[in-house]
Amino acid sequence: MRKKTYKGRCEKRKLEKFEGICKTYDPIQYAYADILSAKEDVVSVRCNVWLDGEECSEYMTDFLCTMANGDLMVRECISRKL
Repeated sequence: MRKKTYKGRCEKRKLEKFEGICKTYDPIQYAYADILSAKEDVVSVRCNVWLDGEECSEYMTDFLCTMANGDLMVRECISRKL
């Protein structure tokens, strides 16, 4: 989840199931975009979607996917240091 005012480096590319240009901000998000594009049960993907609601209006989610059965799936890419 990123803030609306995030000023980081971005890689832009066109992937098959993505609506518009896919913008990724780190290697984990870049790799997961490829995984989502290859999944057969995923129909379409939107990346960096703004969250609705008063509490969350300044944040965006990494991926919002539409599944073959019509369900929506939200995915966040995080890194952990052990």
